[in-house]
Amino acid sequence: MLHIEVGVLKAANAAKAKHICELIDYGSSKPDYVFVVMTLLFKDLHKLRSEMPDRRFGLSTSLRLSMQALRSGNVIPARKDIGWRGTTRYGSLTAHMRQDLGRRDDLESWFYMTVEMTRGTLPWRLVTDRAAVQAAKQAARAAGRIQFLFETPKQFDQILTMVDSYVFDSVPDYDKIYKILDEAREEKGIRMTEHWDWEEETSCSITTNTMNSLSEHDIKAKKE
Repeated sequence: MLHIEVGVLKAANAAKAKHICELIDYGSSKPDYVFVVMTLLFKDLHKLRSEMPDRRFGLSTSLRLSMQALRSGNVIPARKDIGWRGTTRYGSLTAHMRQDLGRRDDLESWFYMTVEMTRGTLPWRLVTDRAAVQAAKQAARAAGRIQFLFETPKQFDQILTMVDSYVFDSVPDYDKIYKILDEAREEKGIRMTEHWDWEEETSCSITTNTMNSLSEHDIKAKKE
């Protein structure tokens, strides 16, 4: 299956995609082995978050990571009779209903990730039954909404309402969602150049310089 990974890395490198490793070399010595050589990356966000107190990032790190993860995609026609796609914890309600997924579903999964980074948990984190997880996600829109968004910025409620208003072929207003997150950032006095939670406060880290691709200057330009 490595040819798939190689193809993805080639395309990502050609597009100069951010936050992805560089493909250095690949090949095989059949039938013994195949190999891929790529740049060494740091721990993934799940591992980093699990090492934090209460398994959550501070609001500064959570908001800035969420802003960087917010990206748009292409619209494709809907299909019928689609099997389960994605991870149960982050899967959209549409995925639970085994319908085709669009950009609004990516946003829903992104929102679950954002809440989890901020709170350290999701109401259905320990639930293994897929139907029960679906019920918990539906409850998060009703009686369980306060619990779901507990100790998150008030702007998260607005974003959830926006995400739930979209249908398959909707073109999400990414700029508006981004501005809502930026409003929460400014409200809390968070600078885009702050250290990440996994870094030493006094370190001059390469990670910070690499991941802070959206500077305060960039954000001001985006607003204009």
